[in-house]
Amino acid sequence: MRTLLSLIACFTLIAFVMGCGSQNEHLSKGKELIKSNKREKEAKATRQFKEAVDIEPDNAEAHYLLGYYASEMEVDIEIGTQNKQPGLKVKDNGVIVSEVKSYSPADRAGMRVGDIIYKVGSLEVHNEEDYQRAVEASLDAGKVTLQLAEPKGTETILRSVDVSVQNADEDFGLKITDNGVVVSEVQEKSLADLEYIEFGESIQAVDGREIKDSTDYQQAIEAAMNKSWEVQMKLKAPVEKRGEHMYLAYKHDRKKYLEILVYETLRDREPEIQEAALNAIKRIYMSDDKKAQKDVLKSLMDAIKSKDSRDRYDAGWVLAELGKRDPDTIVPKLIDLFDHKRMGTRLNAVLALGEIKDEDAVEPLVALIMSGSEEDEDKREDVEVRRIAVEALSRIGSSVVDELITILENRGSSMRVDAIEVLTRIGDEHAVPSLLKVLGEQGSRQVEVRF
Repeated sequence: MRTLLSLIACFTLIAFVMGCGSQNEHLSKGKELIKSNKREKEAKATRQFKEAVDIEPDNAEAHYLLGYYASEMEVDIEIGTQNKQPGLKVKDNGVIVSEVKSYSPADRAGMRVGDIIYKVGSLEVHNEEDYQRAVEASLDAGKVTLQLAEPKGTETILRSVDVSVQNADEDFGLKITDNGVVVSEVQEKSLADLEYIEFGESIQAVDGREIKDSTDYQQAIEAAMNKSWEVQMKLKAPVEKRGEHMYLAYKHDRKKYLEILVYETLRDREPEIQEAALNAIKRIYMSDDKKAQKDVLKSLMDAIKSKDSRDRYDAGWVLAELGKRDPDTIVPKLIDLFDHKRMGTRLNAVLALGEIKDEDAVEPLVALIMSGSEEDEDKREDVEVRRIAVEALSRIGSSVVDELITILENRGSSMRVDAIEVLTRIGDEHAVPSLLKVLGEQGSRQVEVRF
């Protein structure tokens, strides 16, 4: 179902691309490439979109398509008979996260697609082999600290996350790929600058040779300068940069591109495109433009109430991310959705609250769970929503232990088993007496309690 929805969204986008006219020559060439059957058409089109933006900085369509298609770019740098250097400085760029499994240790730690891992524990990560060795070395620990990097403007933002490895899969719930080397500097008016290579982009290949680290890069450049007039590079823009271009598309055509971001781009089957759309929407919401914030919130609240399950899921995901930064606004809006008639809307609101982890959600979540004991069937929440609510409480952490104990001690609650599982995950000693009491009960259900 997810694949079908993604394909429909993809065809919608292609129709949008083909249907828009423009006087910008490079934009027209890029769109023609996308429609063609040429090899590496997206990489070649990205170059055209970059030139279109350079010529016409306020062209909304060029910005959007550059953000959408910039997963790869192909450039030919003419080094000539003088063997000119490209004018780049690079550094090793670790590995990039291409997928984060829901409810995995990495997901709980707040990791996202597009994160760049350059250190696991005390071990540096230059490529995928380094990463696998570092992960294997850390599996016996209770938790491991991952050092992450994110290109932002002309700087690199560093952060660290602690990932629990107790009972974890060997991959922490991550899929990763080599991220080549990252461009750390572009000399003004150099060959690289003239080819629109930018800070933060990662170099994936040079003349068909895969680039895993800076040593690979230097060897490939030296080989190219010894045998040819030009060197061909394949580059990839970071999610942050792609999101910036989608945000600029919105700034130059607000109504059109907010709708496209929420109802089309978030649906794409490529996780990095979804993340770029999320990045753009976060930029819009966190700007100082109050009307833009209001428009984003209205669009997302409409989407989470939609009949379409994918719209509801996407909106819940984005609201959760916004709620982490602005819980005072987002959390009450999500709690209000507990009264919505559509079960899918309520479920996605609960999921979002679990991601935000704000304590103001604890009491409403407990009330929703306890509704399962109501005699009036119409007042009982759906069992799946109540199960997700218990999971949401577990994400909020030790502050919810008293509420979970209340659920546990209610022998009429259908959520007791879920409450036991959550309490054992949290590991708070205050729950031990109640868990021991459960062990002494006579009943037909077998429950494993781990201390």
